[in-house]
Amino acid sequence: MIAEPASTLTHLAGQWLGPFQLIQLLGIGAMGAVYLARDSVLQRDVAVKLIAKGSADTDPERRDRFLREARAAARLLHPNVVQIFQVGEDEDVRYIAMEYVHGLTMAQAAKQHGGRLPEQFGIEKMREAAAALELAASYGISHRDVKPANLLLNASGTLKIADFGLASHPESGPLGSSSARTLEGTPFYMSPEQWTGQDIAPPSDIYSLGCTFYHLLVGRTPFSARDLAGCFQAHCHAPVPDPKLAMPDIDPLLAELLRRCMAKRPQERPSAGHIVAFLEDMLMLRRSSVRPREMSEPKSALLGAPVDLGDTRISQLPVPPRGPLATPTGTILVSSSTAVGHFTGQYSYRDHFGLTGYPFSDIRQPSFFWDAGPYAWILRTLASQIVAGQRPAILVGEPGSGRTFVCEMIKNKVPRIHVFSVEPQLLFGTRPLVSLCRQVGATAITPTLSQQFLVDAFLGQALLRAGSDAIAVLVVDGVDPEDHDLLMELHDILRCAPAGRLSMILVGAPDLPATLASNGVPRELYSGAQSLLLPGMTQQEMSEYIDFRMCSVGGSRRGLQLDLASQQLLHARSGGSPKLINIYCHNALTIAALQGEMDVSLSSIRLGMKSKSYLTAEAATNLIRG
Repeated sequence: MIAEPASTLTHLAGQWLGPFQLIQLLGIGAMGAVYLARDSVLQRDVAVKLIAKGSADTDPERRDRFLREARAAARLLHPNVVQIFQVGEDEDVRYIAMEYVHGLTMAQAAKQHGGRLPEQFGIEKMREAAAALELAASYGISHRDVKPANLLLNASGTLKIADFGLASHPESGPLGSSSARTLEGTPFYMSPEQWTGQDIAPPSDIYSLGCTFYHLLVGRTPFSARDLAGCFQAHCHAPVPDPKLAMPDIDPLLAELLRRCMAKRPQERPSAGHIVAFLEDMLMLRRSSVRPREMSEPKSALLGAPVDLGDTRISQLPVPPRGPLATPTGTILVSSSTAVGHFTGQYSYRDHFGLTGYPFSDIRQPSFFWDAGPYAWILRTLASQIVAGQRPAILVGEPGSGRTFVCEMIKNKVPRIHVFSVEPQLLFGTRPLVSLCRQVGATAITPTLSQQFLVDAFLGQALLRAGSDAIAVLVVDGVDPEDHDLLMELHDILRCAPAGRLSMILVGAPDLPATLASNGVPRELYSGAQSLLLPGMTQQEMSEYIDFRMCSVGGSRRGLQLDLASQQLLHARSGGSPKLINIYCHNALTIAALQGEMDVSLSSIRLGMKSKSYLTAEAATNLIRG
């Protein structure tokens, strides 16, 4: 293995770590990088998390935190926890080889359904997450960063909790005690104990679990604050929000459980074991077609005094049979715990059409990106602007047009360009360069440092060991033209950065240049080369894109056979947007499979376009029945 510092962990594809060959970079963060790798001994795909020993050795907290994740998670042998296979090191890096979860995050799953999970599915997945936390609590282990992005769904639909990198547990020793008082986590979901620096114990994860599933089920975070000060005030002092006020049709039992999980005082929250038992009772009642006003004792006692159900008691309810259930109305329901395919609707067509993958899943992997059609010339033009010194470049388009994909693809197409991204809405008031310095492993970074020092520190790490002609590109994904403080910060970055070493891409809505001009921001941010508008695909390009997804991602041998009328309708309704094309094709395939079609008909295309979110099989069945 060639020696690599933390800042260049993004360039190790093809190299070996023990029996593992690194194949593809999956992500990079403060702790290091994660790669898809191949285990040459057991012939299986694994995820390998690694960190350069040079950076870790200068920061013992980073090193010990990395090893702490392995020690904690390796003890948690549970179907709902990402499994650790091996911990190792060579001369230059330490690594953890773990289970590779091929699927999507709960955040992505909610997005597929218009921003919030179907309630039944959410209950099932919350029960699975609580079951994993129950085991962790039995070891005294706290995850410390439970959030939608750390809850993964594998190909069979099983939820798995990932990233025990912030885990605290008894074996951490003095370091664990120190870490417990460090402000770490994700502000939208952090418990009051985390905000105030108290000792962290399993009840803290229950609070985060409640916040997480409030977000997934209601469609927004429990509190509206978007900066650190506001999040601190809300989580520590604001009243616990009532989910029923945000979503009146939520099951009152579930709403009350979420409220109890988010109690300010740890002792007032239910344990993970109580949550598992309570949700199992809920699921049993639902599958038995009983819709109680409240749960009865004993398992529901954690929610307060029981409410009478008449003569029906939980112990008297029949155990629901496995497989499909018939409701009193005759509608066939399938348990969504059988597969992620049921939830996304994908299982209903993958086997039917002989596919090996899910061609229209909205998982953001560059290898699934189609770099033809309008994206080919956008890629070339944008790369040319960057290499020519245009600062900043501006890429605009409608949401779902593929703007983020284009920026991700640049790094795969132009080796001298090194892309780093920030999303302003996720900065929580942190200066962009502070966030970027931490991404690339620059140490001793504080927000009080000068802009010039931060620029030099970032470039020093980002381009370390890169060629003399290498360019770092800062992608600001989702620019708000009203955020004057951020825009002035970006202007200051460009002023301090040497030309030819750092460029910037501002990504936003089609009217971004005009709104920047009207809001009085410095002209240097919008008066350079003409902004690039990402257009929709033509009908021919759309057909080629669909065939690419079907064949390259789905493993189809013949693509998707659509007649001319179907193509015309699909193009007219989608406007050539890849996001809408993905959703409509996914829905049409689901409907076609449910109706036994071997080719997707025009009527299935029409039905599939009735929803702008991914249909489950159950929802598609309801559409078919009218």
